[in-house]
Amino acid sequence: MVVDLAGEGTPGWRGEYVEDPTQQAAGEPVYLLGEAYLQILVSGVVYPTEAGAQPFESPRTITPESGGVIQDVRYGSEFEGQVEIWIGLTSNQPFPVSLLEDPTRVVIDVQRP
Repeated sequence: MVVDLAGEGTPGWRGEYVEDPTQQAAGEPVYLLGEAYLQILVSGVVYPTEAGAQPFESPRTITPESGGVIQDVRYGSEFEGQVEIWIGLTSNQPFPVSLLEDPTRVVIDVQRP
């Protein structure tokens, strides 16, 4: 999965599996397809109301048509310079995360079982 980013600076990220997906700050449940839930936080983003911010222009929910390990992807909240992304998977799998440049993007590479 690739998160395309615009603007200047270098983003950070953190990813982990969680038992019960809940929205950062609000604590509301996040409903995902799948048996394992991966939370990715991308940091260093601007608030949508800040000058120069570009609006999020993709669907907030993506359900892949293939029968792969990724079952569901949800764009979550933006809070304190972090964007929350949820990935519902068939099972816990290793997921290296890397940064690519020109253009800037964060890549989450969920391995197949």
